[in-house]
Amino acid sequence: AQDGRKLMLGWMSNWQYAQQVPTYRWRSAMTLPREVTLVEIAEKEWKLKSEIVREFESYKENKTAISKNNIVKDRLLIQQKNPLVCELNISFNRKPLQGEFTILLSSPEKDSLKIGFDPVSNRYFIDRVKAGISDFNKAFPAKHFSPCLSQNNSLSMKIILDKSSVELFADDGLTAMTDIFFPIGDMNKIEVHAAGLSKILTNTVVYTLK
Repeated sequence: AQDGRKLMLGWMSNWQYAQQVPTYRWRSAMTLPREVTLVEIAEKEWKLKSEIVREFESYKENKTAISKNNIVKDRLLIQQKNPLVCELNISFNRKPLQGEFTILLSSPEKDSLKIGFDPVSNRYFIDRVKAGISDFNKAFPAKHFSPCLSQNNSLSMKIILDKSSVELFADDGLTAMTDIFFPIGDMNKIEVHAAGLSKILTNTVVYTLK
């Protein structure tokens, strides 16, 4: 960019199935623009950090903070709306985790997409195995992982959700993941699940997107 930023776009698909996805008129899309920087996470250990460009802020509206007082049986309903097009920001403590920390998206047609953190393997994940139509290619229904590079107890996830795509930026962009999915019905519900959730969750904010 003219101001010195290093900007990039990613292709939101994969050559394994790019020409088989169940869409018409168009196939594939690009990710949101990202600013990339090199950060030193340990002595002489550098990693590429990806963050959504600041211009994206102008598309956010209707900020809502979700209270932990709404947690019922280790579940917190974040939003129930159709369509679910939003930015979700969640922070949590990893130390008390007894299992996966999971954000569950679901539709009335029983489609489900899981985004979360696995403390055993120290990895973030996106699981689209049951997220809708996937029989067009055997490689499509899968649970994808990416390592958590943060050394902090407090972890964070920024999730950008569209009708058929999700982008995850964890720990201020140290980990970035993108997946597409093809739900039979529109995803209209977001919940957070974890054992002992009230002791783990620290902050939850959601924005609608223009």
